[in-house]
Amino acid sequence: MSTLTAEEELLLNAGSKTNPRSTSILFYLNALFVSSLPIWLYWRIQQLQPDTYGIMFIVVTGISTFLMSMAYKNVKYHLKHKIAQKRHAGVTVEVMQMLADASNDKKKAVKKEKSTDCDSALIPLL
Repeated sequence: MSTLTAEEELLLNAGSKTNPRSTSILFYLNALFVSSLPIWLYWRIQQLQPDTYGIMFIVVTGISTFLMSMAYKNVKYHLKHKIAQKRHAGVTVEVMQMLADASNDKKKAVKKEKSTDCDSALIPLL
């Protein structure tokens, strides 16, 4: 069985749906904020008291927070690939210049990964 090189492992990790911990926390906090806004509406406009309907508010907010964060993660995954395709030409030019200077394959792959990861994490929140 052949072993994978470091560059191949980076490419495999770049294509996975896993998110860094900081991005996951950002998604959960934003989803919690978006999911808890209806509580204020029900409390102030519909005049449903939190002490009477508190359990229902908590359960529904928890479920919607989880679903919203999963939606953010899925959107981030697809946006990451779209952004990577759009930046391909610019990154290729930069990589070719770096190859002319020195062979730093790991740094190139990490730079491309961080760039697309950051953009794809922020765009769904907007």
